[in-house]
Amino acid sequence: MKKTSSILTSILLAVALGSFLLSCGGGLDQSIDSGATGSLAVRLVWEGQAGQYPSSRAAATPRSAPAGVVTVRFRVTGSGMSEMTSDFAASAGHGEMAGVPAGSGRTLTVQGLDGSGSVAYQGSRTGITVSSGAVYDCGVMTMAVVGGTISTTTTTISTTTTTVLIGVTSVTNVFLDGIVGNLDYFFIHGSTSKDRSKFLVTFNDNTTAGTSHLYMLDANSVANATPALVSSGTNQATITGDGSGPMGATITFRSSWTPDDSKILLSGGDRFYILDANTLVLKNGLEGDNTIAGQNHDALPTTDGKYALLTLRTLPYAGTANEGKYDGEIQLYDVVNGTPIGNPVSVCNGCHGNQRNSVLCGIDGSIVADGDGTYSGTVYIAGHGAHFAKVTLDINPANTTDPIAPLVAWSTMMRVQVAPVGAPASDYWLHDARIDGTTLYWSTYHVDANGMLHYGKLDMGTGAVTADITYPLDARATYGSSIYCASGQTDTHFMPITMTNEGYITVIPKSSIQSSSAVGGDPYDIDNDGDGFTENQGDCNDSDAAVHPASADILNDGIDQDCSGADATTATSTVTSVTGRNWLDRNLGASRVATSYNDSSSYGDLYQWGRGSDGHEKRNSPITSTLSSSDIPGHGNFIVAPSTPADWRSPHNDTLWQGVSGTTNPCPAGFRLPTEPEWQAEIDTWTSNDRYGAFASPLKLVSAGERSIYDGWVVYAGINGYYWSSTVYGDAAQVVASSGYSMNYSRARGCSVRCIED
Repeated sequence: MKKTSSILTSILLAVALGSFLLSCGGGLDQSIDSGATGSLAVRLVWEGQAGQYPSSRAAATPRSAPAGVVTVRFRVTGSGMSEMTSDFAASAGHGEMAGVPAGSGRTLTVQGLDGSGSVAYQGSRTGITVSSGAVYDCGVMTMAVVGGTISTTTTTISTTTTTVLIGVTSVTNVFLDGIVGNLDYFFIHGSTSKDRSKFLVTFNDNTTAGTSHLYMLDANSVANATPALVSSGTNQATITGDGSGPMGATITFRSSWTPDDSKILLSGGDRFYILDANTLVLKNGLEGDNTIAGQNHDALPTTDGKYALLTLRTLPYAGTANEGKYDGEIQLYDVVNGTPIGNPVSVCNGCHGNQRNSVLCGIDGSIVADGDGTYSGTVYIAGHGAHFAKVTLDINPANTTDPIAPLVAWSTMMRVQVAPVGAPASDYWLHDARIDGTTLYWSTYHVDANGMLHYGKLDMGTGAVTADITYPLDARATYGSSIYCASGQTDTHFMPITMTNEGYITVIPKSSIQSSSAVGGDPYDIDNDGDGFTENQGDCNDSDAAVHPASADILNDGIDQDCSGADATTATSTVTSVTGRNWLDRNLGASRVATSYNDSSSYGDLYQWGRGSDGHEKRNSPITSTLSSSDIPGHGNFIVAPSTPADWRSPHNDTLWQGVSGTTNPCPAGFRLPTEPEWQAEIDTWTSNDRYGAFASPLKLVSAGERSIYDGWVVYAGINGYYWSSTVYGDAAQVVASSGYSMNYSRARGCSVRCIED
């Protein structure tokens, strides 16, 4: 039976929150259904394997066990159930355990056994909720050496920290096990006090609205990789919000401290909190009573602590051609009285003009009292344009209408570029600014095209980037898009924070953040084959000059010449389904027939509905927010379109994928997009309406994920797959999920294409 719109509503709500996070249970409906059992799935990496690869795309891939480990054993325990065990071949790199009694508080322990049955490696997950008939995906689990650390010249890993050496850069990933209990480490942000002795971190309680948990850590303990709560004052608290603000849900973002360290200014999405720094008690009203007219992301206090500048994302263009597009604005706030003052002012206008949908996030700098009731100073604001907006401004709080000047021209603003010339801006989306003297430390919001994070520093006097270091995502992190979003610092360490599930704080000695020319170079930043691209710039084979991101991919030769992640293919090998129809045996762009539901080599490309094979379908193609007025945009950029009607083309053209003669039909000759009824006929033959039933079908459908209309990120890969049909429905088109559901999807989304013979 065809599934209906409640599932679609849940998916759209999740994506509308910014496609924030997938996790071991986070972001998916894990409610308990009536019934007996569910399943647990997990993918494994092993100590000594994480962090040694130039691409976290490779680092996130499940790997077979080290030599000597022959068996992987699952052990599941919990209240009201007897211990269950199940063994798998270690060479599989992943496994699934069915028949687990439904309930909460389950613990999964995974052991790597040698030939004699002794435990050589072990990992675990706690606080698992198993739902009847559902698969609980625990993501990627790191298997730690039993008995301590492993011997290696580059990596030392314990149960809570990971130390990685990249060239001469020593970095420690500090997890907060034992401090945050069984929370899912969801959406972690934080900051250090002005005296750099305390480190406030905040988590949302496994959701993007409602309760947030606050933990006050000793900053030096974090820098020493032994995180501990402070011993004086309140070190734990919670705050709540009801999500009633104009920009949606309550969720804690960045924070800052007043110069005397007496108050903490905590951005909260639809509201703004002022906390007593010693008691963590709210000072500006009751919980849920501090709404802001925008989505609040950070705050910077004046040097006397009386006022603050808030960074906001707003949608101020109702009734104009820019309706539905984001703007980045700053708002003056009266810290003493707990009220905003006057109108917010656009920052992104000075950088982007009317090409809106601009996003700003973190802020740092200095706003000094001038002695006559006014203020002036210079601030640096991080954003998604791969640059900081450097703004010199004057503030007059007595002007209760327009306290921030200038209002429109921003003649005193400049862009401080972080991305190297020619690098995709999306590789250098910025979320945070952390100033120490005349140095600004920065980190990127998500992984680049090579799957690497970046952190570095720039000289505020010259505006020049003096270091740009690449760094892999830790193997314990279960989602790889939303990464560095806030940071703290001590005198000796820069400490950016990830907001992945199982988030962590990366502790980086400031002395190690040096330019590559000064320290001998990042080995992945050298163009070894002379093709104009380094591995950090996307070269997936730096010993072959014919392989690089700008190369043309030769069809069906088994080589990924353009480093897109798979060989280009127009495979016409077919498979006959149970319905008697002939289909291509793989997704468009896939290099082979799938060997499992999460076989990344068979994921293939992600097409926007109605577009041809122009390059946009590659999973790492650049993005643009400029809609196309024609059927063929004339470029290979993925067109993000978060605003209704969420189509890459304006206006719609419903005929593009209709039949073999469709204007932009991407299928080989004699093939076309299937209709929704044709898809539904296939679903009705599956053994189960989930990713396992989809893969077990003759089509061997995979969970290839989708590409977001908001930012172009690939999400849900390995979790679910989404397959276009040719059927349109109003502004949307119909898509089929590998979980067995048919639904309407915005045409700007990137989804898989499986062609049917006409």
